[in-house]
Amino acid sequence: MFRLYHSNDLEVLREILLNEMRTEPLSPFAQEAILVQSQGMAHWLKLQLADGLGIAAQVDFPLPSSFIWQVFNRLKPELPEQSHFDKQIMAWKLMRLLPQLMSDPACVAIRHYLEGDHDGLKCYQLAQTVADVFDQYLLYRPDWLLNWELGVDDIRGSDVSAHPWQPVVWRALVADSAELGHSLDHRARLLDQLQTLVKQYPERLQGLPRRLFVFGIAALPGSYWQVLQAISPAIDVHFFLLNPCRNFWGDIVSDKQRRTILRQQPNAAELLERGNPLLASWGRLGRDFLTLVHETAAGQTDNMVDIEAYVERQPASLLQYLQDDILNLIDRQQPAFTGAALDSSTFKQPVERDDGSIRLVSGHSPLREVQRLYDQILHWLDHDAELKPRDIVVMVPDIDQYAPYIDAVFASSRGRTVSGEDYRIPWAIADQSMAQEDPLIDSFLNLLNLADSRFLITEVQDWLDVAAIRHRFGISEDDLAPLRDWLSRAQVRWGLNGEQRRQLGLPAFEQNSWRKGLRQLLLGYAMPDSQQGFQGDFPVSAVEGNDGELLGRLMRFIDTLEHWQSVFSASRAGQEKTAAQWVDLLLQMLDDFYLAEDDEQYGLQKIRDAITGWHEELTLSGFQQTLSPVVVRSWFVNELGQQGGWQRFLAGPVNFCTLMPMRSIPFKAVCLLGMNDEDYPRRVTPVGFDLMVSGQPRRGDRSRREDDRYLFLEAVCSAQNYLYISYRGRDVRENAELQPSVLVAELQDYLCDGYCLQQDIHLPHQQSRRNMQAWLTEALPLQPYNRLTFDPAADDRAVISYQPVWSAVANTPAYSAAESETTSTGGSAAESFFSAPLPLPAELDTRQVPWEDVKQALLDPVKFFVKRRLKASFDIYWHAHETEEPFTLQGLSLFQLKEDWLQLALTDLSRTDAGPWHSDQQDFSTRQQALGQLPVNALGDVWSAGLVDDARPLAEQIALLSDKPLDSRPLETLIDDTRVQGERQSAFATADDSAAFLLFHWVGDIRGRHLLAVWLDLVLAAAADPGATRYAVLLGLAKEKQSVHLRQLRLQAPSQQRAKECIALALQWYWQIWQQPFPHLPDTLWSVMQAQQACAEKYPDDDNACAESLNKKLALLADAEFGELASPYLQRCLPDFCQHTLLADPAGWLADYGGLMQMLADFVEADDQTGGTV
Repeated sequence: MFRLYHSNDLEVLREILLNEMRTEPLSPFAQEAILVQSQGMAHWLKLQLADGLGIAAQVDFPLPSSFIWQVFNRLKPELPEQSHFDKQIMAWKLMRLLPQLMSDPACVAIRHYLEGDHDGLKCYQLAQTVADVFDQYLLYRPDWLLNWELGVDDIRGSDVSAHPWQPVVWRALVADSAELGHSLDHRARLLDQLQTLVKQYPERLQGLPRRLFVFGIAALPGSYWQVLQAISPAIDVHFFLLNPCRNFWGDIVSDKQRRTILRQQPNAAELLERGNPLLASWGRLGRDFLTLVHETAAGQTDNMVDIEAYVERQPASLLQYLQDDILNLIDRQQPAFTGAALDSSTFKQPVERDDGSIRLVSGHSPLREVQRLYDQILHWLDHDAELKPRDIVVMVPDIDQYAPYIDAVFASSRGRTVSGEDYRIPWAIADQSMAQEDPLIDSFLNLLNLADSRFLITEVQDWLDVAAIRHRFGISEDDLAPLRDWLSRAQVRWGLNGEQRRQLGLPAFEQNSWRKGLRQLLLGYAMPDSQQGFQGDFPVSAVEGNDGELLGRLMRFIDTLEHWQSVFSASRAGQEKTAAQWVDLLLQMLDDFYLAEDDEQYGLQKIRDAITGWHEELTLSGFQQTLSPVVVRSWFVNELGQQGGWQRFLAGPVNFCTLMPMRSIPFKAVCLLGMNDEDYPRRVTPVGFDLMVSGQPRRGDRSRREDDRYLFLEAVCSAQNYLYISYRGRDVRENAELQPSVLVAELQDYLCDGYCLQQDIHLPHQQSRRNMQAWLTEALPLQPYNRLTFDPAADDRAVISYQPVWSAVANTPAYSAAESETTSTGGSAAESFFSAPLPLPAELDTRQVPWEDVKQALLDPVKFFVKRRLKASFDIYWHAHETEEPFTLQGLSLFQLKEDWLQLALTDLSRTDAGPWHSDQQDFSTRQQALGQLPVNALGDVWSAGLVDDARPLAEQIALLSDKPLDSRPLETLIDDTRVQGERQSAFATADDSAAFLLFHWVGDIRGRHLLAVWLDLVLAAAADPGATRYAVLLGLAKEKQSVHLRQLRLQAPSQQRAKECIALALQWYWQIWQQPFPHLPDTLWSVMQAQQACAEKYPDDDNACAESLNKKLALLADAEFGELASPYLQRCLPDFCQHTLLADPAGWLADYGGLMQMLADFVEADDQTGGTV
């Protein structure tokens, strides 16, 4: 008997299932069979059975394809356990057969496609695609294959002449299976024999379970439905169908279908019913299956029972009204297109303004979607005491795309509940691919690509991040930081060595390679204080003492990588291996690279199981040819890239998963993320030679886009209290508007056309529609720290952010529901970084101050306050490794090379021996190229010559001025009750030996902080030992247009009294810097002073023009991407400095904080011999 149960509620169907099992229990040794479409549904049913029956035992949950093959196995016991026409087995057979069929005249297309296929990858990919198409034919077009076997190439519903090779290939596949002794009974042939077998051997069905429950399957292929119908006289089949509509809706059509039909049959308008437009648009998959069901029921009234168990509730929210419309086939949209809509919206269903059952959210990126979802879940948990994390499901089109953002937000964020306590949302991600989920599996797939690997430093470091690899080579997690530092110093970037680069078709140079870097690290370990080269290598001083053992373990790892790279390269270069050889090699590679602990054994076993399964597939298909590494890797990428981790679905916390068939398990809150126009419904490019695509469709044909539409319908119907949908509505870079999924747009149109806010019921339709649209859809700001996200007055339905880390960045108080009652309607005022100066630290000695400490504070006061007073840091604690050799020199790298050459040049200039000059341009270039600092070959020589030419005048001037060095000496002076202590360094005797001067240099342009540092040294010397130090010289390199020239500034020493006044002001500011962020910015102050001087000189008689010119210069300063004003310390501590101080009142700021810079300006003069200007 076939019993068909209809309901719009899965929980009702569950209760019917439980009742059947209670009222007619099987014997304790009999096994129940429940046919399901996914492991997630099976897991949910197990939980429901255990809860309803007290125990869930002796219950099997087969998938449809495996159960159908089990039925055929019972009817024909001689069938193998696994069909010899399974997709993977067909694929390997086809890989053998396709090259043999290239000579067949009908297979010209195959011959053209496989031309130049040296590694077999194209053949493998074609075989996989053809096998997939044939597998679809077996399921949906069995008559085609049976005709082809009989020699009849013409098929019903399509034109095979465009691809005449398909019948030839199918017949060759069948003949090959016969030669191998395989069973020729594939699903198409068995389905053709089904009725005969059932009549001839009815007793063989007794081996099946006494009854079969089919649960949670929205649609079945017609062939599977035939099998269930055929066995229903022998066993009871209970089919539980989740039907969103209680009325017959098999004949409704969507607007798109209606237009298509009317173009062909203009007089058919009265025969076309639209019903509910959402059901008509989204429900084609279920509609076709229901039609099949009803047709079967009409022909088998004696063996089929239809049972309806629909649940109709009184709707009380927008979501429930929507579900009720679908259930009762109501169309609320149609009246919006009548004349009555011009006057009022009384035909619409009114909605309360505080209704939060449906939310549509538009964001800029997946990260913002997840951040907003986090706040929404906390909002629900705060306001709904009955809602638990397990009652919430979050579904996305591709979980692998969203998994990193989910992990980043939910693992690091902490919310605050009504009681004010911190709360962490428990969560679990299901359906991730095995490679995405397990770094060990991902590393194995990458190792299979060693033959084509560039050995990027980031790639090798990713391998070392896998614990099982580290254990094999004796490297601990704590060792990774020093290893990264060593490799950064050695400038290792990519490539094993020159030979490996040559194999990739690239120039065979050694610079920035692993072998070069490791040799130079070894050289630096052996000769730490030497600068001499050895056979083209130069020492890199990084490894010391016992760390040499760690360097040896790293070299053993690189040796192992090199060995397997050569193995895979040899296999690609004409030395391909058989499957048996590959199995041995892969198992050996696992032993060479991995030593798994207990928690890593699962991933390693998965790989071993895949290797075993692959070998069984090849053996069963009779494949004995050799295989290239790329084909082997392609198979493992496909196998180990499949979805796994379904066990975490319904594991207790918030469920994150992929939108899959029959994920319509009822949840109180259903969230759909990533509902973007280009992402959902998901697009699958059809195979060009698939005759089902080019031919006439048949009822029951599957389409990914139609499946996704029905999944969306199921998700809407399965939400009990809340439906939350988010999508990317703005471009994250250009803020351009992006469209949501067409399904979301249809939902928006239906809700806005059929519903309105309570207060808008008397407004015309268009106006109430706009209000409804604005109320229904929330547009997120670009950043989570935007103050609008913390403003409860921003929107009646707005969810205030719960994330305290972003509230701190936004300078607003973190919001919680407990605070919502006391928060003013106008929002909360921003909090400053500090509210009052801090007291001086107790340990700070105010009677004795090191002058070097004062200098450090005055050169960067805000950073000094954060790091020294608050003991915090805003510095970036990580940096990205470069993965290619240098091609240009910029910024810090160019500065460091100039400084390196300058030190070598000064050493050479001070030498008296006749040895080689290390500052020689060619020698310097060779050394720096070997160390990986300069570009390769001639390009490096060009850069080397340029920077040497730039820095040579500076070296010569330093040598000229520093011929009479003086020893350093301590300095001390008393300012009020504070003793200031310092040291005079970099001092040289004047030409007449009567006094000293200070000499400093900078290999870049001279800025305010450089002048201030020199000035502070000079004033201490003038105050502590008057007359002993006359002046200070600061040398630098000024860049103008495309040239660089020497710049020399002289600062005359002030009198002792003036010097002490300067020190007193510096000490006064020094105490303030310890207490609060102090906006003394020497670079900016100096730039403002120079800008004022330049404007005054250019417009001596026009104050307005002078002010306008100054404002433009200040605006350029404020917008600079780098420099003092771009410092994270300034931006965090004084975020409004540029807007409210620098641009608003530069003169006032200069008067308050420019004292030191203005004082030194009186003592600065340019040295005429260098042509420098102040």
